[in-house]
Amino acid sequence: MTAILLVKTSSLGDVVHNLPVVTDIRRRFPDARIDWVVEEHFAAIPRCHCGVRDVIPVAVRRWRRTWWQHATREAIGRVRARLAAQALGYARDGAAEYGIQRAPSTTAAPYVVLLHATSAERKLWPETAWIALAKTLAARGLDVVLPWGNAEERARSERLAQAMARARVPERMTLDVVADLLGGARLVVGLDTGLTHWAGALGVPTLGIYVATDPAATGLYACPLGRNLGTIGQPPAVDDVVAAAMELLAR
Repeated sequence: MTAILLVKTSSLGDVVHNLPVVTDIRRRFPDARIDWVVEEHFAAIPRCHCGVRDVIPVAVRRWRRTWWQHATREAIGRVRARLAAQALGYARDGAAEYGIQRAPSTTAAPYVVLLHATSAERKLWPETAWIALAKTLAARGLDVVLPWGNAEERARSERLAQAMARARVPERMTLDVVADLLGGARLVVGLDTGLTHWAGALGVPTLGIYVATDPAATGLYACPLGRNLGTIGQPPAVDDVVAAAMELLAR
């Protein structure tokens, strides 16, 4: 049996973009044992793929701060005891497939997830634009969910929710719970951030908004219901986002 170790530890978006590697390997080596080394905070992502036998969490970011401590050395030793890898020589053909599926919605009311947060302020879309989009969605009977990851994002979520008719701000979620939230959504609209790419990989209708990055490099690709709007220095207009959102909802 071929044993294969994938080492893609971070970031969230990069881990998502490597899911098709598992599908591709499985297509050619259906009996292969595939394990994946990943940062502990992102372990939920490779676990979504049925082709991954074992997920090996590491904490490189945390270990860097305590490299000299005995507990850290022991943790590294345990990981090293599990590693095995083999290079594969074949040419890839066909479109990339993420190999994961969206979770069925457990919420009676249809909802849209708005991912307004990103790692860089230059990538943000104006709050007035999010509010205008939410107004259109509410008029069509759709609730809006505004997840967050840190205190600044939570404050923005709450500020936006106060200006929206049918919006809610959930408690902070683990990635496992976020996967269920994204998977059950009628639509996800997000900035150039890892969660937006994860929604696209789940097969959810997903609209990516690009303000300071080029979608040609970091866009939603191999996503059957993904759409990219905007580019560097040219954020999309609200009307264009609304029109694209309505088109995706109709599909």
